[in-house]
Amino acid sequence: MKSKSIFYRGELLLVALFALLSFLYLGCREETTLDEIDVEIRLTPPEDVDPLDVSDVYVVLENVRTGHRDSAQSVACQPLTFRITSGNYNIHVHGKKDEGKMLAVYAGVALRVAFSKYERYTVALEKSYVANPDWVEGRMVTSIQVELPALLAALSPEGIVVSLKEAVTQKVASAVTNAKGIAEFVVPEGTYVADCSGELVKGREDTRYYGHKEDIVVGHENSVHRLVLQALGGIGEGESAYQLYVRLPAAYSSYSLEGEKLYLQKMGTSTMYELTCDASGKASIASLPYGFYALQGQVNAHAPDGIRMYVCRIPYTEIRHAETGGTQPPVEPKVEVAPSYPTSALVFKEIYFTKSRSAATGEMYNEDGYVELYNNSSQPIYIDGVSISETFQVTASKNGVFFSEYLGTDNVIPGFIFTFPGSGREHRLAPGQSVIMAENALNHHAINPGSPVDLSTADFEMVDNDWHDTDTPEVPNMINYFTFSKTVTDFHNRGWKGWFIMKADKPMPEFLAEHIEDAVYPNGSSAKIYVIPSRYILDGVISAPPSGPMCRPLPVHVDAGYTYCSKNNIAKTIRRKVARKEGKRYILQDTNNSTLDFIPDSDPSPHVVVE
Repeated sequence: MKSKSIFYRGELLLVALFALLSFLYLGCREETTLDEIDVEIRLTPPEDVDPLDVSDVYVVLENVRTGHRDSAQSVACQPLTFRITSGNYNIHVHGKKDEGKMLAVYAGVALRVAFSKYERYTVALEKSYVANPDWVEGRMVTSIQVELPALLAALSPEGIVVSLKEAVTQKVASAVTNAKGIAEFVVPEGTYVADCSGELVKGREDTRYYGHKEDIVVGHENSVHRLVLQALGGIGEGESAYQLYVRLPAAYSSYSLEGEKLYLQKMGTSTMYELTCDASGKASIASLPYGFYALQGQVNAHAPDGIRMYVCRIPYTEIRHAETGGTQPPVEPKVEVAPSYPTSALVFKEIYFTKSRSAATGEMYNEDGYVELYNNSSQPIYIDGVSISETFQVTASKNGVFFSEYLGTDNVIPGFIFTFPGSGREHRLAPGQSVIMAENALNHHAINPGSPVDLSTADFEMVDNDWHDTDTPEVPNMINYFTFSKTVTDFHNRGWKGWFIMKADKPMPEFLAEHIEDAVYPNGSSAKIYVIPSRYILDGVISAPPSGPMCRPLPVHVDAGYTYCSKNNIAKTIRRKVARKEGKRYILQDTNNSTLDFIPDSDPSPHVVVE
């Protein structure tokens, strides 16, 4: 009996061992057959929080079954792309911002989210405050002393939220007033704008207030700045037509503001009212409710050629719109705008540099790149003589790899220069119309189903004087004035370059002859390069690794940020955001900060504006 029992035990042990091995084998097979997918995680900041104010935000994806974690850091709430296996995931988002004595903590969570295909998933952030453990008394403090108007003087100034916005970076810091009406800030040196609005007693319209103060200079010393509030109640009900006049300085008399939009913001609210300028500078609206308004922002002054513009700063102006009574005409303010920096009606809409892969073999397909420019103005323009360039310097290197002596200067070094042909008024671009320059003007989707684009209808084609390059006779050629390539010019498929549009002030051969310089390659050999002053640049974009550029090949006034595609040969593009729509025409966002203006890893959409 004993030997039989041993036999049965051995048999059971073998069965159990076989079952365990089968389970492990099947488990391994299941693991290896799981699909890999791309998931885009988008973050939305809390209401009334500027995306630039949300810093150091980390996104963590945790596989519920395996516990494996993927993480990445978001810059200014920009979307992040993860390559993961399909399944259920927990998403955790956390970040913080130093606000002096307090830390603003941003957090978001989404549990057991199922991902089985490419998806864009949005996580909403919430904001809370904790004490800042790194706070040290004695830091230089900027204090905003809030003063109540006479109508509200009997109420307490405590608990008013004051914000400071830095003029260049647009970063915002917030603080709350104490019982004496003082809000304290510890912020970097710079020039700031202070704002606050709300109700001193919740639910009481008669306690509504608004405060605004510009040009607050923060330096190396403690400072106190008065912020006088305005009571918003007691103006009465009703509405009527309203108009004001906008003036340019005499030196800019050839520029026009016709068609430009002004926006009046009702103080203490987010309600905006739009006014349109005519040729005389009059901006009017048929009906405007009585109240207190703030006029600020910017308009574009158009040069006679239609392409070049000046971004003009509108000085902050407070406007009281009320019934005048009797026959007294209403006051019509005259506001003089100040030209701030040159810009362009012509902007980058898309740059498709990543290219695609062969649907049959998975090999890189590097033939289908294109650049799309867009007329972002309300007037027709001519693109004759406009050039498109990619920088020589590489943003993934601290010294740019090439010609580091020009980094940080006002000059830009093109790696190629392709120019639209024409004598000046041959190639018209209507408002809201785009033009495409293709590497190869072919139907790439028909040649390779892995490519998402048909460029056989491209407007212009890049052609090199080399037998390797093919020419599509039906598509006009760009003029190739310069290229770094000894054979065929193609785009950097990681996108680690700067891109810019430029227009010379004379025929290109003469212009280039005046801007050629001797230089030295890293290997010591000599080179002839073109050195282009930034004043000739119409629009520029810095593209870099997702973590950010290690060098900046364009001046900060051309692009204060950067954008990216996460990988090469993924059939994705960088695409400019839509700011708004006027009738059937889209206005693309153009703040000269590509972190804010562009959507990374977008689907190509040649000749189509995607909202």
